[in-house]
Amino acid sequence: MKHVIFLIALSPLLALPCGLHAQGGEEPPSLYVDGVVVVVNEDVVTLGELNQEIMRMLRMLPNPNAADQDTMREIAIESLVNRTLLAQYAEKENIEIDEAGMEEMIAERVEEFGGEAALVRAVFPLEIVSREGLSIEDVRREFRIQRKIREVVRRKTGSGIFITPQRMLEYYEANKDKWALPERVRFREIEIIYLPGGSEYRPTNYREFESAAAAKKFTRQLLEEIKAGEKDFESVATGVSMSPWHEDGGLRTRADGSAWHTREDLKDFMVKFLFDEETKDGQLSGVIKGDEKENGETSFYILKLEERRPARTLSFENAQEEIAARIMREERMKRRNAFLRQIHREAYIYPERFRKYNE
Repeated sequence: MKHVIFLIALSPLLALPCGLHAQGGEEPPSLYVDGVVVVVNEDVVTLGELNQEIMRMLRMLPNPNAADQDTMREIAIESLVNRTLLAQYAEKENIEIDEAGMEEMIAERVEEFGGEAALVRAVFPLEIVSREGLSIEDVRREFRIQRKIREVVRRKTGSGIFITPQRMLEYYEANKDKWALPERVRFREIEIIYLPGGSEYRPTNYREFESAAAAKKFTRQLLEEIKAGEKDFESVATGVSMSPWHEDGGLRTRADGSAWHTREDLKDFMVKFLFDEETKDGQLSGVIKGDEKENGETSFYILKLEERRPARTLSFENAQEEIAARIMREERMKRRNAFLRQIHREAYIYPERFRKYNE
C-alpha cells in the first residue's frame, strides 16, 4: 500500500530552479511557500502528497482520533522520503520489471474502472490530474515506478536469509513471553469508500459515487459476483478496493509485517464477524458498513476470514513456523534499515532534519 506515490506529477512551479542545491555547505531558502515539504535530490515531496499520506495512515489505525498529529506528520514525511529515494535508486540501477505483466494488469484495471480516464482519476489526486493533464501514460509510468521499488526492496531484504535450527531454539528460549498467544485471525478485505464533495482524501483505486447508498450498492454487486464465481476475491481487492491493503489481494498486515491480528488490532464491526465462532475459515461476510465520519465519508467492507487460531501457549515444536516468520521479519527489517541508512547518507535531503538512518 500499496499507496501510490506521485513522484512524477510535479508542477513547473514546484520544479527546482538552477542552483537550488546546496553550494559550499549553504542551505537553500525555505521552500514551504511553494508547497514543497522536502527536497530529495532532484525530486520534491509536496504538501499535497504529505496530506494524502497522512490520511492514508490514519485510515489504517483502529482509533484515528487518538493519533498524535505531529507524530503522524513526521512518520508520513519519513515514508515519502524513503519511497522517493527507493524510486531514484531503482532508476539509477536500471531495475527491470515484467512489462508484459504490468500491461496486462493495466488493461484489467482499465476494464474494471470503465475507461482510461476513470483509471487516471483513481490513481492520482484530482487536483493533480486537472493541473497536469495526466493520461494513461502517466499511470503506466507510476505503476512502473512502484513495481521497481518493490523489486529493489525484494533484492535488498529478501534473499540469502538462512535460519538454522539452533538459531530458532535460541530465539525461542530468549523470547518465552511471546509464545502465550491470544486468539488471532488472518483475513482479507475489500473496502469501497463514499467520499462526499469537498473531501481532499483520494485513496488508491478511487471512484466517485453519487451517494453512500450507491457505494453500498456497488459493494453488494461485487460480493454477488465473487459468490457467483464471476470474479475472485483477491483480484477484486487488488484492482478495485480502496483499502490501504489492496495490493496483496486485500491481505491486511500489521506494521511489523505480520498478517495475524488480535481483537485489539481491529475495529468493532470487524471483530464481530471475524471472531464469531460461527464464522468459518474461507467464509465471506456480507456488506458491512464501517464508521461514518462527520463529513459523511462512509466505507463499506467485504471481509474474508482466511484462518482463525485459538489462544494457546506454543511449545518449541509448535512455535517453529512462528519463530521462523519472526526471525525473517526482523532480519528483513535490519537489512531494510541498513540499506535506507546507505541511501540517506548519499542523498541530498533538505531540510536536513528529515535525513534519517544517519546514526
